[in-house]
Amino acid sequence: DLELLENNRNILFNDTETKKLEVENLKDVLNEVSSRLYGLEDLQNSFEGFQEGVKNVMLWQRQRQEQLRADGTVEVHFQPVAEVVEVPAEYELVMEAALGTRLQLLLSQNQDESIDALNYLKENQSGRSSFFSGDPKRDVQFTEAQVKNEEGVNGLLSEIVSVPEKFKNQIKQILGSVVIVDSIRTALRLRPNYEGMTFVTMDGDTLSPDGVLTGGASESAESGVLKRRREIKELSQKREETAGKLALAQVSLEKLNKQLKSLDEQIEDSKVKSVEKERQIVALEKDYERAENELQNAEQALSRQQEQVNRQQEQIDLLKEQLIELKEKITEVKSQREELEKSVNELTEELLLKKSGIDSLQEEVAQLRVDSSAKRQELENLLQQMDRVQDSLNEVNEQLQQMSAETQKSTESLSENQVLLEQARVNLEKMIAQTKEVATQLSELKDEYELQAKEVRELESQVSDRLHQRNDYKSRMNESQLKLEQLKMKEQYLVDQINERYMKDLRLVANEFKDVEGDVSQTENDIEELRSKLKRIGEVNLSAIEEYNELIDRYEFLKQQHEDLISAKDQLRKVIDRINRICSRRFKDTFEQVNERFMKVFPVLFGGGMAKLILVEDPEKGEMGIDIVAQPPGKKPANVSLLSGGEKALTAVSLIFSIFLVKPSPFCLLDEVDAPLDDANVHRFNDLVKEMAKRSQIIIVTHNKHTMKVNKKLFGVTQEEKGVSKMVSVSLAEAQQVVD
Repeated sequence: DLELLENNRNILFNDTETKKLEVENLKDVLNEVSSRLYGLEDLQNSFEGFQEGVKNVMLWQRQRQEQLRADGTVEVHFQPVAEVVEVPAEYELVMEAALGTRLQLLLSQNQDESIDALNYLKENQSGRSSFFSGDPKRDVQFTEAQVKNEEGVNGLLSEIVSVPEKFKNQIKQILGSVVIVDSIRTALRLRPNYEGMTFVTMDGDTLSPDGVLTGGASESAESGVLKRRREIKELSQKREETAGKLALAQVSLEKLNKQLKSLDEQIEDSKVKSVEKERQIVALEKDYERAENELQNAEQALSRQQEQVNRQQEQIDLLKEQLIELKEKITEVKSQREELEKSVNELTEELLLKKSGIDSLQEEVAQLRVDSSAKRQELENLLQQMDRVQDSLNEVNEQLQQMSAETQKSTESLSENQVLLEQARVNLEKMIAQTKEVATQLSELKDEYELQAKEVRELESQVSDRLHQRNDYKSRMNESQLKLEQLKMKEQYLVDQINERYMKDLRLVANEFKDVEGDVSQTENDIEELRSKLKRIGEVNLSAIEEYNELIDRYEFLKQQHEDLISAKDQLRKVIDRINRICSRRFKDTFEQVNERFMKVFPVLFGGGMAKLILVEDPEKGEMGIDIVAQPPGKKPANVSLLSGGEKALTAVSLIFSIFLVKPSPFCLLDEVDAPLDDANVHRFNDLVKEMAKRSQIIIVTHNKHTMKVNKKLFGVTQEEKGVSKMVSVSLAEAQQVVD
């Protein structure tokens, strides 16, 4: 069961890791798409890629919309053609070739609005722009119907594009005379029969109504506006699709995590049961050891009792031998007594018979009596000794009987114990066999579990390393792609600006001056040649006339160059003055917007108070500067330099967020800005950060735990090995799911 659970757990773990990779991939795709989309939307909102006049009119219209929005009404008067039409990707080249700069033509509802916009451009010297409100009397439907039936005609450009109902008539009049043909030869064939028509091929070659043939190839045929608008739409759809897939993947991942958690609990229960079995086995082993010890003790006690019985038996045998010896002595003494009595009787009879020699006989009798008394005494002693031996023998017999009884009881008890012990031994052997079998299975399961666990840990380590490497590569790739996209957009912007302002293609100019570089070897040869000439001159310069003529020519050349430089200097000054006026106006507008935002953001972070930006002039340099006057709650207005460290930090953060609200960016990096703040200010700071995070990606370098809590993902650096730094990332949402 444990092996099956482990196998299921490994399969489920692999599925979970696969789903995690899918979620991470979707997150990376979503972040990449969102970053690209934010960048394109930012370019679109700032009208990058449009002519200066068009851009200024649209920004002027946006300011008017904000004012009208405050009054409860919103009016949109102008829309560029490029922002109105939706063109399939394969027809973007056709559209741009056919219209050219007319893609930036501003559509208006009436001529009065166009005149107001023209007056605004003139008054502010904000560039030039073209406006089109439509011609209600124009009708080309008959001509359009005819040309559509011609051979080689793919259709009308006005029928390819999608246009809102509001602008259909105007776009119809702009594109109604544009015919898409299969080749430029078809256009030349049809032009005499359809005057006023513009013919364009799928390759971007055009034939205008006045007969101008335009075509060829360039590195980038697109102005970028149509492509950007299409890409924004595609990226928006892709972001929604990716977000939906990510939500489904996260739900699946959550289910897999729950299943994995449940399976881990089952495995843990199985391990607990296995530990309980091991504990029972250990208890049985202890019982077996205890029974063996009791058996050994009983055998030792039996052995001791047997030894004691043997010793007592030896004592009995010894006493029996002594008893036999005593009986033999008693028999011998009895026989001696009988002999003595017989001798006494004989002597008495002899004494009675002879009655002579009485003295000697009396002495002999006395002596015999003495001997008889001694023998009698000796006999009595022997009898007493025999009695004592008999008593001892009786005691020994009693002890022997008692010991025999005890031995019998011990033998019976031992027999019973041996039977019970034998049964216990049989049961114990069975339990030992079962225990050994279970232990063997458990050992095999443990070995297999350890092997699989080791493989799982190695796989997890490999997966973790691969994930870290993949995340590092993806992070670098995303950064590189983002930088590449920014550089491409900046390059395209610069090319368009040069083309708009100086009417030159920057790539062609670069090719013209590509070979204008100094040759070091040639220069050194020229120097040596001049030195040799100087040596040849000596005291009299024979070539002075030739050199004079050369110097005159050189002077005329330098004079012409000087005049050109003076002229270029004057033109450059005019351009600088114009740029300064534009920068001053834009700075003033941006300053007012930032100051307005700053006055709103400051009370939010401080919980009250007020602050504003003021312009100050440096009398020595004659330049304008910016100063901050802040009034925290409960204090007087003061320069920002007079505030405390925490107040300075909050004021700086207020200014940064104000600028960010006016000119948003896809990313915002804040480094330790919350370090001097107390908890209350940190919470207000975090609330504003969460609000800003809805628009852009916020990256914060911090050590504050409150700030860490509001982040979605944490990145830290650790040193598992001394001197080796390692990046570690934690998703707080996933960590919270694991904790829950």
